[in-house]
Amino acid sequence: MPSRKGVTTIQLEKKTRDRLMGLGKKGESYDQIINKLVDLWLKKKR
Repeated sequence: MPSRKGVTTIQLEKKTRDRLMGLGKKGESYDQIINKLVDLWLKKKR
């Protein structure tokens, strides 16, 4: 079983979770999707 060290849980409304799933590719985790969104936001902010 993989280690969960360094992993946390955040609460999202189901609608928000579904919107996140719609932004990702098949097999991508929420962590990967959120990190891509943060990277895009930081890139646009510059």
